[in-house]
Amino acid sequence: MTKFIAFLSTALLCALPPSLAIAQQAMVKVACVGLAKEGLVRLNGQVKGNCPIDVGVKPGNHVLTVTQNINGAPVVYTSKFFVGADTIKTIDVVLPDKKASSSRTGTATATPTEPMPQADPNLIARKRYAAQLEERKRNISTCLPRYADVWRQLQQDYAEAKRVYNAGCVAVWGPGDPDCGAGRGANTPENWRRYSDAKEKISEQYLSYDQHAEMWCAKQFPAPIEPN
Repeated sequence: MTKFIAFLSTALLCALPPSLAIAQQAMVKVACVGLAKEGLVRLNGQVKGNCPIDVGVKPGNHVLTVTQNINGAPVVYTSKFFVGADTIKTIDVVLPDKKASSSRTGTATATPTEPMPQADPNLIARKRYAAQLEERKRNISTCLPRYADVWRQLQQDYAEAKRVYNAGCVAVWGPGDPDCGAGRGANTPENWRRYSDAKEKISEQYLSYDQHAEMWCAKQFPAPIEPN
């Protein structure tokens, strides 16, 4: 049983897309030109160091600011951007001097025109599917140990159905008929249906106990539909 659970967990993990099976990462390279050098870099409000700098991030939307004092006044560069998984995004920071800024006494702001991309609906669907697979894997792992009680009950139901069926056969043909002990011979339709159903539940005859457990638990927790 332990080997089977390990095999099933591995199989479900392998079913995940590679980019979802491991932690996703990306890289942002903040490159500085001219006056932006040594500017203070913040990513999503957190100080990361001085420009230029490389910062590891999670895939998604981010906000970069670079602040530099130019001619005694702070100038702030702001960039809102998206970075995909396993990619490197380079942002070239260029700051205007005080004369080119919109205010000689306040804070000048240099904002690029790069739009904020929308979330990819296909990526959202894949992530939801991966989460559903993980939930199913946990449910099946919990289900498998419980199958022992189900199996014992199926065995008991089969033994009782066979006893009733053979008793009906003996009533028709007598105790000496060889077919009666083998589940054959004349009988009532109800006895035959009950005996056949009970036998079918336990005797996909060439399956092991672990395979029976897998089939039963898989029926209790159907696999999610994989997105296109």
